[in-house]
Amino acid sequence: MKIEVNKISKRYQRPILSEYSDSFEREIVGIQGENGSGKSTLLKCLLHLLQVDSGEINYFKENEKIQSKEIFNQIAYASPLLKLPEFMSVRSLLGFHFELKPLKEQVTIQDIIENDFSLVQDTLVGDLSSGWLQKLKLALCLYSQSDIIGLDEPTETLDEFHKNWFYSKIKEFSKDRLIFIASNEPRDLELTHRLISL
Repeated sequence: MKIEVNKISKRYQRPILSEYSDSFEREIVGIQGENGSGKSTLLKCLLHLLQVDSGEINYFKENEKIQSKEIFNQIAYASPLLKLPEFMSVRSLLGFHFELKPLKEQVTIQDIIENDFSLVQDTLVGDLSSGWLQKLKLALCLYSQSDIIGLDEPTETLDEFHKNWFYSKIKEFSKDRLIFIASNEPRDLELTHRLISL
């Protein structure tokens, strides 16, 4: 997958992005900056989750332009602020999610449960601790077949054990993917091939 960004701008009460241009393809890109600098805004714009005020973002797969309505199938996103259905168990949510977004090849839902969520598989999402909840959001992203992954503050609520789990999964599943990590955590940014500083 390739993303081409041409002079995009976005403002709220003040300009957040101003005629920003870049291109991205099969790499891990870090986005860093002070609180309020626009890390999350840029990430959401790149993932087609937020409309830009001006400029354009184009998406390509094998040199073929992807239409806007098809981009959803190529993208996975995780953030501590992302809401998940609290009434579902972990096991049920994994099954439901991967009916919408296919699993990576050679991975099964049972593999994910046994290896990553055996302790909480029958727990309701609404009863998970903040750390387990964030791990679940990350797993929904990383185990999908999506070619573009957007991770906003991925380790913010993780303890050291689950941070190491996340870092190992990024290394395991980054091949041939475009991954964005918006964070100021040094260990998160060590995973990246290049940094955007806002």
